[in-house]
Amino acid sequence: MKERQRTLTRHLVGLVAVVAAFAGWAVIGASSASAAVPQTLSYYVDTESTTTLYNWGYNAPGDLSGNGALGIILDFGRPAYRSSDGVYGTIDWNGVSGHFVPNGTILALMEAFARGWYNGHSGNIAIAQGVNNCSVDSIDPGCPAHTSYDLPSHLGWITAAQKWAAFCDKFDNWLASSGYWGRVVGEAAIDAEPDYDSTYSHTANFVGEFNNDVTWAWNYDFGAPYTGTWNMQELYTIAYGVTADEPWAEVYNQSMATEWANLSQWGANNSKNGAIYFQGVMCTTVGLDCSTAYSDLVRALSKVKYIGINEWKTKIKFG
Repeated sequence: MKERQRTLTRHLVGLVAVVAAFAGWAVIGASSASAAVPQTLSYYVDTESTTTLYNWGYNAPGDLSGNGALGIILDFGRPAYRSSDGVYGTIDWNGVSGHFVPNGTILALMEAFARGWYNGHSGNIAIAQGVNNCSVDSIDPGCPAHTSYDLPSHLGWITAAQKWAAFCDKFDNWLASSGYWGRVVGEAAIDAEPDYDSTYSHTANFVGEFNNDVTWAWNYDFGAPYTGTWNMQELYTIAYGVTADEPWAEVYNQSMATEWANLSQWGANNSKNGAIYFQGVMCTTVGLDCSTAYSDLVRALSKVKYIGINEWKTKIKFG
């Protein structure tokens, strides 16, 4: 599908960045210019209203003129399956009782957000269609996994990834046919939390199959990099070891910045893909603000080997 070599090529085009030398690696980011890159607002989507999504897009903060680009993640919950009609989708964030949203509805919501952004802004945006990896093997009490929509074991996660990739491609095709392409780009994302899938296998199946099937979209890992449930090899594989994947680092506290930096150093020492390129940082409504999270991550990365960091900053919240 994709080659890792294109990572820097793609992200250097039209982005505000400074190139410096550090320990023999090309380093992108960590400059006074980063203050000029606006922070965006991402969402845990808890509605099926296309009007609401249009308004979110139209009124979204962060407008970067010229050739620059920004990014937003719309997180639709965990992959799910409705056996009554064989439809795949997600369990969204509208409560924990198992509210199923078909992939077709998610596509319509993505289109509505994109239409709103296009009509309300002059700059460019990458909109990532997001899920989490919450499974029946979760040990996190906040993971609403046990419903009638749970995916059948390994095969179900593979099929869900195939369907998810197909709808990501449909979104990109829609952008092109609507004349939005160039101003709006479709991507994917996964909130890969180790405690959401204690066996690791479901997440690995989903991410690996998505990589095999998707035509273009990146798959940004905006999960947590802590060890204990998963080892370093597993964390690295989901974040950067699969060709389509890059981390959009969730940094809610200083220790998470250190964990991400340690993961990049582990990759430099142990993986053929090497040190990590970071898409940027994600903050939320509690913990560090995005500017501090970005600074903390850059500071942590300055002590290890890494390829670079884009200057995207996004805060995620419930709608």
